[in-house]
Amino acid sequence: MSEQTRLTDEEIFDEAADELREELRLQLAAVEAALPAQDDVWETDATNVLGVLNGLRSQLETADATERLHSAKKTFALAERSDAFDDVDAFGARLERIDETMTAITEAADLVGALTTRLPALRDQLPETD
Repeated sequence: MSEQTRLTDEEIFDEAADELREELRLQLAAVEAALPAQDDVWETDATNVLGVLNGLRSQLETADATERLHSAKKTFALAERSDAFDDVDAFGARLERIDETMTAITEAADLVGALTTRLPALRDQLPETD
């Protein structure tokens, strides 16, 4: 290999850092894309409360987003510890916002799950109307 085509360690690191940065950007975008859309958790075609809750519960499912978030956190940790690129803090802030959103979704899903279980029993306990 000639001297002219040989990359320095710094050039190799810069190239790897660029690839890592792009991978993290794509992973964060994938997490955000896997989150429920605003309209999906706000609008419904259900005809009763149980239908609304069941629809909402399915919209609050985050298994795919959780898996993608885990991958993004690993990539971020690697980038942060290696000081791979200058704007790693911006990625960290974005990752934190996504993590907070995921926590809020999980908490909401737990509440919806509890209501979905309790409301049919409550309905059965109430007197019937004419």
